[in-house]
Order: sequence, then structure tokens, then C-alpha cells
Amino acid sequence: MKEKIKVQVIGATGYGGIGIIDLISSHPNFQITSLFAKDKFGATINSYYPHLNTISELMVQEINQNEIGKNADVIIFTTPDTVAMQMIEPLYKKLLEKNIKIIDFSGDFRFKDINDYEEYAQRHPKINNTHHNTKNLLHKSVYGLPELFKDEIKNATIVGNPGCFAVSMILGIAPLSKLKLIAGSQINIDSTTGTSGAGKSLNEIQHFSNMESNFIPYRALSHQHVTEVKKVVSDLGNEIENIHFIPHLINTTRGIMSSIHIELTEKNSKNQLLAIFKDYYQSEQFVRILDDPPSLKNVRGSNFCDISVDVDATGKHAIIFSAIDNLMKGQSSNAVQCLNIMYGLDEKTGIERVPLYP
Repeated sequence: MKEKIKVQVIGATGYGGIGIIDLISSHPNFQITSLFAKDKFGATINSYYPHLNTISELMVQEINQNEIGKNADVIIFTTPDTVAMQMIEPLYKKLLEKNIKIIDFSGDFRFKDINDYEEYAQRHPKINNTHHNTKNLLHKSVYGLPELFKDEIKNATIVGNPGCFAVSMILGIAPLSKLKLIAGSQINIDSTTGTSGAGKSLNEIQHFSNMESNFIPYRALSHQHVTEVKKVVSDLGNEIENIHFIPHLINTTRGIMSSIHIELTEKNSKNQLLAIFKDYYQSEQFVRILDDPPSLKNVRGSNFCDISVDVDATGKHAIIFSAIDNLMKGQSSNAVQCLNIMYGLDEKTGIERVPLYP
């Protein structure tokens, strides 16, 4: 039997980390060889997360710079912004010599242009005074959205996994930008997300007594994911200068629903737009184009992005609905899809999961 590809996970005890552990543990071609974390360590992963009993009993170790890349073919950083760049900077030459690949869940390697990264960092409330300390590596990075960058991902050594909101928005905009059907240079987007989008750190806004029966807009017009969305969709076709984006927190655990408002250059019917989307994504097995609006239930626990469209009476104002599971297509299963492509595997291997319903 062919030896499995060895995976090291840095940041194993966050939601992104346990998502990767779940998926890789049942993957026929990969195996996790080591787990590292900053806060919870010194015990097995299933002692922290009992749902992993009999699935994984690996010891979680304290992050140690000297252990990075040992007994690994690929390193997955499921860590907050700036962690990956700081840890990779002194080790990259050694990792490159060993042909060790990297996937990072933060924004550290989503941009080739330092100016784009600095705009992103300025919008991010936790790193807005941060400068990239490995900007010499940005040109080697690839944006990890397989539906748009499959060929680039195949040969990548560093993949920046997209932001969860960005996945939903980009997949909803891409076909219209590619055909230059977007009038003007502004797009308006409202998205809803579950509480897991902020990670597992405690936050007053996420207390049950605050979230129950509640609906909360936050970071209006200032969210950092806008930077990568503008960059990607502008490079496809239409130059987009402004994305007016308002995320909303809802009282569910997981899921993102984006409602994207776009003015069109010419009149289109709903059926015409559906045909455009179906044609654009005809070879993409994880994008499903629907006649009716999607729902969070129908993508929960899966790598699917469900998209539908509608138009107003003039035929020139389109609304695109785009739904994903933020912890799957917006994070861990998207990363495994990239891993599959990087190692020449069928991209659906290990992530062909039916959505959890009801």
C-alpha cells in the first residue's frame, strides 16, 4: 500500500484545527502525524474534544519552533493572523528543501501584493498595526479557492485558505465579473453567519442570553474579507472599487448566507442568469446552482456552495444568494480540497459528505 502523506497541524485545538483533524482522520491518502497548540496541550486531542473519541487520540504538543516540519509533508496552520508568517520566516528555506507544503487559514498568505495585505491588515481589528514580516514569500503564495485557481494550486508550495465570507461572496460574483456584466464599480452585500465564525474564544456578544432570539449587524463597511473579494473579482473581469459589506450574527452555530446586490450592464431574466451560472460552474462538483433560494440547512456539514439568483422587474438589478458552511467550504473542507489538488488526487476525496439534515 502506498505510504500516506504526512500532515502536521499547528493550532489543533481551535475550530479550524478540529475540523481538519476530523476530515484527515478519515481521508484515505493523508495521515496526521503531529498536533500543536498554543493554549491547550499536554493531553490527547480527544480528551479536549470527546467527539473525537476513537477517531483520533494523538497527543497535543505545545508549539515549538524546532518541531515545525518534522515528520511532515505538509503543514496546516489553523492559527490566527501573523502566526504562520512569524513561524515560517526563519524556516522557509529548510521547508522548501524538504519539499514541505503549507496551507494557512489566516490572511497571512492570501495576497501576492503587499499593498493588498496592508489594506487587509488595516481593516482587521486585531492586526491593524501589523506589517508583514515575510513579504518576500508573498509571490510564492496562491489563493486557495479551487473553483477559480485550480491550476495554480496544483503547483503551489504556500496556499492561503480564503476567508469564510470571501468564499461565499466570490463564488456568487465570479460568473458575472468574468463576463463583465457588472455595471459600475460597486457591489452591496449582506451576509449572515453563525457564532462559530468568530472562533472558540469567549466573547460577550456571543453569550447565550445575548444571542438567543437575536440578530446583530457588526463591523459594518469595515470587514477585512472585503479586500480579497475586491482583488479576486476585479482580476476576473470587472474592476470593483467598492464593496459595501455588512455581516450579521445570527443565533445558529454554523453557516453563511450572502445576499449580493449587483447592477447589470444589460437586461437579463432570472433564467438567463441561472444559465450563466450553470455554464460557469458546470465542471465544479461542489457548486450547486438552484432554481430557488438556498438555505443553511442544505449545506450544513458539507463542502457545497449553493447559489441561486433573482432579478427585479427591470431585469438590470440582480440578487445572488450564496450559502456555505463557514467551517467546511469556508474553512476546513476547502483546505482539504486544496490538499487533494496539490497532491494530484481527485479533489473530492475525503470531502464528499452529504449535508447534515435536518
